[in-house]
Amino acid sequence: MEAIQSKNKNKKMMFMKFAVFDVDGTLLEMAIPTDFIEWLVKRKKFPKKVLNEIQTTIRHHGSGKISWSERGNYILNAWAEGFKGKNKKEIEEQAKEFMKEYDKIFPGSIEVMNYLKNKDYYLIAISRSFEEILEELKTKLPFDLVIGTKFEVKKGVYTGNLLNQMWGHETKKEILLDLIKEKNLDTKKSFAFGDSDQDSFMMQEVEFPVCVQPDKELKKIAEKNNWKTFSTIKEFYSELKEKGIEKLNLKTA
Repeated sequence: MEAIQSKNKNKKMMFMKFAVFDVDGTLLEMAIPTDFIEWLVKRKKFPKKVLNEIQTTIRHHGSGKISWSERGNYILNAWAEGFKGKNKKEIEEQAKEFMKEYDKIFPGSIEVMNYLKNKDYYLIAISRSFEEILEELKTKLPFDLVIGTKFEVKKGVYTGNLLNQMWGHETKKEILLDLIKEKNLDTKKSFAFGDSDQDSFMMQEVEFPVCVQPDKELKKIAEKNNWKTFSTIKEFYSELKEKGIEKLNLKTA
């Protein structure tokens, strides 16, 4: 009996290695929500006016007229407003059709994920992209779990409201910390991939932070923390394949 109890206790204490990924700009060439919305507009499934307003907001941020947070909050709410009154199942069907022809995955993305998957890593996407398109992305990339922007749905129809807020500076970190507790994830030998300073909060929680095509702010953070940076995810894959996880060193000093 004592041996059985000990065995069960050890089983409960088992932890999973994981890799958590930002999606847009890290694994994919462009922002997949924008591509999907443009695709929907062409098929008259999303208001062109809302798309134009989103594009204007992006330009205003680029010219310094609004902050990053203002841009993000506006875009997420614009997505929700654009889907208001639409049937959720219809949008999910559109996402399936869109994904059949989607081809903007960076070289190296699939290879990195398959490598880690074969090493029994639990693969997670934490993204501001909305979950309807992230779920379909699983047909191209082997995620175990995707977490993104959620829209309120009542009686199968979008209400125009958001159920969560994915634009906060530490939102991704908070989600990851909850997952670590909930799923018994182990930060040792685990990875976090990203391209912006927003992703750095996840990177600080794992042994292997992977900065892929980092923006200016993430470059500063990487330099401060002695993290290596990679110009492409393919470049990182070459190093991973050559050294293996046990000999991998992502520190510059």
